[in-house]
Amino acid sequence: MKKTIAQLLCMLFFISCGPGKSTAPSSANGKGYHEVIYYNLYNGSPKKSFRVIKNFEDYKAVFLPLNVKKIPKIDFETQNVLVLNVGKNDKALYAVDVEKIIEDSNKLIVLLRKLDFPKEMADKKVNYYPITIVKIKSKKDIILK
Repeated sequence: MKKTIAQLLCMLFFISCGPGKSTAPSSANGKGYHEVIYYNLYNGSPKKSFRVIKNFEDYKAVFLPLNVKKIPKIDFETQNVLVLNVGKNDKALYAVDVEKIIEDSNKLIVLLRKLDFPKEMADKKVNYYPITIVKIKSKKDIILK
């Protein structure tokens, strides 16, 4: 009974605390440069990888294994997509998100942040593969830090 209640509370926490859609301002001129278009703790890749997607074919290939019914539309003439896979994550539960984007003359510097979750939420029987997919509203080169 306690386990069922704990699992239910964990599920409610993830649903209520998920990043959802967000837009963060650039430190350079105040414009919003990014928007989270997909976030999930279980559907990511077992290998850690941070990738910039610049075309529809690669973008579609990212969404196919995620079993998403409707793929968000992206205009690849004016936008790029970041795919942030944390990898297998069974000891410490965390995800990665964009903290801030700094605009330089010909590039965007994307600062990432680690989102830690309480240790009590880590269920040893569950494998976590956090993934965050972020739309970048610019075609400038992207540097991740």
